[in-house]
Amino acid sequence: MLRILHLAMFSLALSACTFDSSALSGRACESSEDCTSGVCQDGFCQQVVDLADVQGDGNTADIGAVDAGDIADAAVDTGVPDGSDAGPTSCDETPVCDGRELVVCDEQGNLVRENCDDDPACDASLGCTCQGGGCVDRICEPETTRCTGQGRVQTCFADGLAWSAPVACEQGSTCQDGACAAITCIPGQTVCQGETLVVCDADGVPVESRNCALADLWCNGASLPASCEPRTCEPGVVRCDEGGQRLQCAPNGSRESAIAPCGEEERCSEGLCLPTSCEAGERSCLDSFSIGVCDDSGTELTVQTCEEGTYCNVATASCVAQECDPDVSRCLNGTTVEVCNSLGSGYGVPLPCPSATSCVAGACVERVCTPGARFCDADANAAVCNESGTAIAGVTECSFICAEGVCQASRCGDGILDPSTGESCDDNNTRACDGCDQCRVRSSLSLGAGTVTSSSSAWVPAESNF
Repeated sequence: MLRILHLAMFSLALSACTFDSSALSGRACESSEDCTSGVCQDGFCQQVVDLADVQGDGNTADIGAVDAGDIADAAVDTGVPDGSDAGPTSCDETPVCDGRELVVCDEQGNLVRENCDDDPACDASLGCTCQGGGCVDRICEPETTRCTGQGRVQTCFADGLAWSAPVACEQGSTCQDGACAAITCIPGQTVCQGETLVVCDADGVPVESRNCALADLWCNGASLPASCEPRTCEPGVVRCDEGGQRLQCAPNGSRESAIAPCGEEERCSEGLCLPTSCEAGERSCLDSFSIGVCDDSGTELTVQTCEEGTYCNVATASCVAQECDPDVSRCLNGTTVEVCNSLGSGYGVPLPCPSATSCVAGACVERVCTPGARFCDADANAAVCNESGTAIAGVTECSFICAEGVCQASRCGDGILDPSTGESCDDNNTRACDGCDQCRVRSSLSLGAGTVTSSSSAWVPAESNF
């Protein structure tokens, strides 16, 4: 009765059965490789159920009625944790799965739990999990997602053994980096994403971009197609108009907007709100590049702007030379970058570049070769990597062959004819007596028919015959 109960529970766990008595699971698949066991049919994994096992001795009456309450209280072992602490409580000779652990019996009949990731036979990069009483390799990282065609998302099952059926994103969104995200551009159009001009493909996914700010432009997306436009003012700069109103340029330089006016006892001067009275002779930094100087009468504060290449030192209220260009980065060494602060008074804490990158012109750039190494490229030419490993420093076209990054001269027996070295032939010397020995054409002497008339073993001209 217990066995029949388990089978009944199993049948309820399945989403459908096919005409040939295959159990159709809820696990979607694209090929049978996605199914740990069974086959992929109609887009889902199927496992054949032996009807003889279900029917017992052939008497269908043995199946009997299954109480719905018993089924609800029972649990089907799927090999995936269900959040409970329940597990095997007795030992027999059949290994079973409890969550992701394999439960077996030792020689003393005790339950022993083994983590499938610790199984010596598990060498999969994504680890292993327990299914069907054994450890099997995962094909994906559990709960991770990926994008498929037409902006659809697939999720890796909790056991890591298969991907779910593709799920389409809602209208107005598409799959990006494994998740549904709002389409930020019109398919096939050119639009602005911040200050970046973006060309979108048919799915609304950015495929090409241009940073307008790098060219001192701003991205105008008010009309389609969007475009990079000249700035109308210096980004972020505040000025005073003729009426004393303070105007500030937008961060992208596209337009000016009015900002909070100065107070009743203040006046606007060069974009700053200055007091109408001050302490005679007092000097102070109004901002990073401006000094306020109060006149001797204490009735007016004038502004002195620091020259280019200097900043206002708060301690001395004077303009001092910058030690570096504000906000500009540089390479401290081949693997470390540091950034000058906004004043130009010095550099911040050095930051190491990520692994497999080198610092070049103040930026961490991915390496493409071993720094300083010489090698033969795909065209059999000699190439040398630059000192940072981020580019090919030079390529020398080899006339003959390249070995270990160096062009090699033609050698006798390499199959390359090089007349400049005196070679008259070069067939790699693979055949003896073929007329090409040691890269030279063999000289031959042909005489007419006759007999040897000389008793000497040496050849005598006009006497001997070969």
